[in-house]
Amino acid sequence: MPQYKEHQFLKAIKGCRGYYKVIAQRLGCSRNTVTDRLKASVKLTAAMEEEMDRKGDDAEMLLEQMMAERIPVVATVLKVSKKTGKEHIVREQRQVFSRSAAAALIFYHKTKLRKRGYIEVRGNIDVNENQDSIDEQLKAIADKMRVK
Repeated sequence: MPQYKEHQFLKAIKGCRGYYKVIAQRLGCSRNTVTDRLKASVKLTAAMEEEMDRKGDDAEMLLEQMMAERIPVVATVLKVSKKTGKEHIVREQRQVFSRSAAAALIFYHKTKLRKRGYIEVRGNIDVNENQDSIDEQLKAIADKMRVK
């Protein structure tokens, strides 16, 4: 079994986005080897925490973008051809506010970014309102989630 050096682990950690599997693939070792080595080294643990912080920064920026503007989302749509009448799948980019993506980001914030002050706050959204009103309601809930 190969013995991995600390510098090899540090190189593998860089850009791994906090995924142990990525580190293991880069080194050609098992996920358990990565877990054991990270537990044994303060320096490697700190490097992994730094990667996780970068991922948290990305999640915060993306959530803010989603609240500030409708970012492009690629949607898969089933369409019927006017000429042939046959169904076909089309991937198209639409300028929309993806509620499911926002929900996923909010979940990530509540679970992975608690140390940054994100907590769960219950809120109701009236989906019968127009999009601008829904955006305002989502912003209000997100503001409550962020502890000042």
